[in-house]
Amino acid sequence: MNTAVRIWPGVFLALATAFSVAAKDLADYRVGDVAEADIITFVPLEVADATATTAQQSAAMEKTPSVFRDFPQIATKQMAREFATVMSVVHGKFTNALHKEFAAATLDQATVASAEFTNFVSDFIATNNRYPLNLPLADAWARGGDGAEITGAWLAQLTAMLHRPVSADQLPPDFFTGEKFYAVPVASSEEAPTLADIETSGHLIAATNLTTVSRLRMLFRHKFPPEQQPFATRLAGFLRPVCAPDPALTEEYRRRAVSRSVVMAHFAAGQVIIPRGQIVDEKTLAAIGQLREKTTPPKTAAAPVVAVKNVAPTKTVPAATPNYLGWGVSTLAGVIAFYFFIKAARPRRRVPLVTQASAISGKPIVFAEVLNDRMQLQPPASVNEILQSAPPDLAPQFVASLKEAVVTELAMQRRDLLFAQQAAAAEIADLARRLENAQAPLLERLRAYEQRITELESELADQSKQNRELLQLKIEMLRQQINTERTGRPASFN
Repeated sequence: MNTAVRIWPGVFLALATAFSVAAKDLADYRVGDVAEADIITFVPLEVADATATTAQQSAAMEKTPSVFRDFPQIATKQMAREFATVMSVVHGKFTNALHKEFAAATLDQATVASAEFTNFVSDFIATNNRYPLNLPLADAWARGGDGAEITGAWLAQLTAMLHRPVSADQLPPDFFTGEKFYAVPVASSEEAPTLADIETSGHLIAATNLTTVSRLRMLFRHKFPPEQQPFATRLAGFLRPVCAPDPALTEEYRRRAVSRSVVMAHFAAGQVIIPRGQIVDEKTLAAIGQLREKTTPPKTAAAPVVAVKNVAPTKTVPAATPNYLGWGVSTLAGVIAFYFFIKAARPRRRVPLVTQASAISGKPIVFAEVLNDRMQLQPPASVNEILQSAPPDLAPQFVASLKEAVVTELAMQRRDLLFAQQAAAAEIADLARRLENAQAPLLERLRAYEQRITELESELADQSKQNRELLQLKIEMLRQQINTERTGRPASFN
């Protein structure tokens, strides 16, 4: 029976070879064809799975950071120039209206403090409602000053709002920012950075820190009391984006980042690549091609062609000619395999081990029978006693059998230990991955809370006493939320 076990793999391979030869040639398969027989590999294969690779790369691209062009200094300078131009225009209009109304370019203290001047400023602001102007600046201009201190304070407030990444309200269609993005400094808003610029000068920023222009203007208006909201709205109109998305570079960067991510399909020796009746896909076709390359013997160099005159050309065999040679080889291989299988499976009479003592007694001495009789009379306490009780000429055979049994048992135990170790390692890796996935959102929320607290503390320094108490309460609530996230217990507010 041991002989049958040893010869069975050969029989299996022979039968598989027979069916493979009889079936369709491997080189004829294309994507979309139906397998005419089970295609089995006789060698280990490793091919790229195009479908799984595409799916994995698509998922990885969504997690890969996007790219933004960053130009805060340019945006700040443009805003300052626009602000100075607008204020100069407003100053000229106000001076002309003042001269027309009061017949003078400058007014004295009493006139400026009168209700007539106040009504004049209110009417001028209502008529020119697109420009930022309030009563203190109008007083300074009416007295003959330039109001540089007041306008400089306004410009400083506007500039302070552009310290964060600000983008337009509408991003390009099909553009996905992702959880993070790279801010790449550029010399102008139209300059196109390169992949090298991302690695050398790009700054990785969380997407939660990105602010739109509309939200930034709303935050700016909150710095002013309700009665000054119309003026704050006109002043907030100078705020502009300081960064812009770069869809082309983002696509290029993401494709390069995920290009190394390839899913490989593994086929062990003896594994079915594709069963009969299934449709051949790209992964299966790649495995078939690799199997064909590994199993096809290398072609020898072609013999030189010798020109022979007066010889009729040999007719080529059409491609549609039946594969009689393949069927013949397959039939012969099947018959040979069946013959060896029947011969190996035939029961064979066991010949007992006989000692040399049979020449004296005339009766064969079977070591198993002698050992069994002696063990029944007096059970041995150790292997040495068993060896001492055995005939001298059969002791080496018994030692070899015992050694083989021990080694086999040790090999099986080692295999079980390796399987257990691999399973434990896989479980530990899975647990570490789940812990990392569970911890990442918590860390992101904590960083967002801390960033928000920093912004609120910065705004708190510029607020009046009434708004300061409100912002202080918001900061306290965020800190309580951070404690809740860290400890896992609900926060209690006093």
